[in-house]
Amino acid sequence: MTHPDVLVVGGGVIGLASAWTMARRGLRVAVLDAGDLGGESSRAAAGILGPLAESTEDGPFTELLWLGLSRFPAFVQALREDAATDPELDLSGIERLVSPEEAGAYRASLSWRRRYEPTLRLEPAGRADFAYRVWSPREGQVYGPSYLAALAEGLAARGVSVYRGRPATALSVARGRVVGALTADGPVSAGLTLVAAGVWTDRVLASAGVRTGVEPVRGQVLGVHAPGAVPHVRYAASGYLAPKRNGLLIIGATEDAAGFMSTVSLGGLVSLSQKAAALAPKLFDAPFARAWAGLRPKVQDGWPVVGAWPGLQGLMVATGHHRNGILLSALTAEWTAALATGEPPPCPGLTARFGPDRLLGTRGTSGGDRTG
Repeated sequence: MTHPDVLVVGGGVIGLASAWTMARRGLRVAVLDAGDLGGESSRAAAGILGPLAESTEDGPFTELLWLGLSRFPAFVQALREDAATDPELDLSGIERLVSPEEAGAYRASLSWRRRYEPTLRLEPAGRADFAYRVWSPREGQVYGPSYLAALAEGLAARGVSVYRGRPATALSVARGRVVGALTADGPVSAGLTLVAAGVWTDRVLASAGVRTGVEPVRGQVLGVHAPGAVPHVRYAASGYLAPKRNGLLIIGATEDAAGFMSTVSLGGLVSLSQKAAALAPKLFDAPFARAWAGLRPKVQDGWPVVGAWPGLQGLMVATGHHRNGILLSALTAEWTAALATGEPPPCPGLTARFGPDRLLGTRGTSGGDRTG
């Protein structure tokens, strides 16, 4: 392997989007991944681009999600110049169903929600089990497998070296600086190393004496053949439906702590079937397609961790995106590429709040020489 400017450890959507964006800016980039690209949380994701679905209160995280959505159209447009596969970006809106129990709190939240989505509409749901239907016209989705395929094609077009089935076993550290990574086939040297290894991030970082505290959260998803069953993404507090162009309807998602086990459980299938019945009862008659699961990386405060590691030169991290890896992928890619080229990150006053320095002294730990 040639000596890249940047070595990206992790071939999920965050690592791939970052690698492609860095390559577009003229950097020589290589990617190491333990298995198939996007094999965990990225490929399991429904691809929903819905900041309001993830927002329970106003604040920096909600701002970050909307910033992530705002970056997505231009990112996909640029990606299409390098890739033949269409990521199937659809920003035609998302429907939220609000239960009677949620109704009062949701009405009270409309003022801050409409600061982000001024045309947000709330109307009676016309159903006994839901009080309101809320329409958010600027949100939407992509199709995860197509998005990942487009990113892989973009990397090939930009000459990025991608090494599948070649995990990083440790970081190479010399005199307080990360100088690449170790693999079973030998060391890989790089001027800068970005660890975007999802739930395995801390296993890679351990050799440098640092950690983020990221933990795996299993998410199980069910797919049925149901073309036309719902015209757009529909969600409630209990779950969501995401219709794709090929007729697949994705039903999601469960969330549980199962360690590093990413298998589908019988209980998960029962739960997903119940979610589908609540959102669209006729789906009980839809033909089963498949079920799958992935491990979402979550840090204790629920916020992503993106930035240069304080006191340890040559190291950046991008992890902890949990349910929002695809939504935040375009923004994170712009963010990491700016840091790699010495440019200001997007909206620095906001993005600085999500850096790894917030972990030090709490969940983050350090060891060895970190004086840089």
